[in-house]
Amino acid sequence: MISTISFDTITARISDHNPIIHHDVLFWNIMMRGKTRLRDGAVSYNNGFGIEESESQYQTRLVKIAHAIAIIVAKNPSIETIGLCEGPIEPLHLNVFIDALQRFKCMQRFFKDNTHYKPSIDKQPHWGLLMFTDSSYVVKEVKCEKLESSNLFSKLANRFQLWQLTKNQQHKYFALAHFPFGNDEHVVEGNLLSHSANSYRSLITHYLNKYANDNFIFCADFNFNPYLINQWADRKLDLVPHNNSILITEEKNMEKLIKTVTVDGI
Repeated sequence: MISTISFDTITARISDHNPIIHHDVLFWNIMMRGKTRLRDGAVSYNNGFGIEESESQYQTRLVKIAHAIAIIVAKNPSIETIGLCEGPIEPLHLNVFIDALQRFKCMQRFFKDNTHYKPSIDKQPHWGLLMFTDSSYVVKEVKCEKLESSNLFSKLANRFQLWQLTKNQQHKYFALAHFPFGNDEHVVEGNLLSHSANSYRSLITHYLNKYANDNFIFCADFNFNPYLINQWADRKLDLVPHNNSILITEEKNMEKLIKTVTVDGI
């Protein structure tokens, strides 16, 4: 069953992506702390709103995100696993976020025996991947040999993780990924994807094939249209919602024009 929430988190400026709820899973890119960056002499932003956040503003938004997650879980009590991209990285921010989540009764089952899971490869940048699951599951990190042995490792270290979730001797596998931005988000034909996007697509296909006979859930901010994973188009990815993330494309008459683009999927 596909569920939606009653408010648009993009319009509410809680995140520049909307959450996805499907198959007992909540997946959401919650947007990292808004910052500016300088590239080739031009100022840009790391987020779709084009904002820079102070420490106080970011912590306030983290609390709002936690509240939104609690609302989603309360309205969709079948949710057992939560996958997040661009979550808080610094210990202070992570503590603020988890403390805010734990204030809600509906979230207590995610914190009985654990707090969160994340990829933690030493000496590699962190990208805010976080996974929470109902404490009735036993969680085991799965080694991803295909990734570790490929030339993608340096790009995807701490951007991709796979876990085995076990309950009542039944296993399911949960993959969470945030692929790098590569200007492929508007591409509508597979043969026009960049070399990098095709490499990511090959990696995705490998794991879809490997776990084709298992209970396997793959959540990702692909940063390209997930329907371009051609091999699986006839089966249809379970949920690739329309217009679930945004890009600011230009300014006109002193107003920012927002263009929506779909890059997230389960």
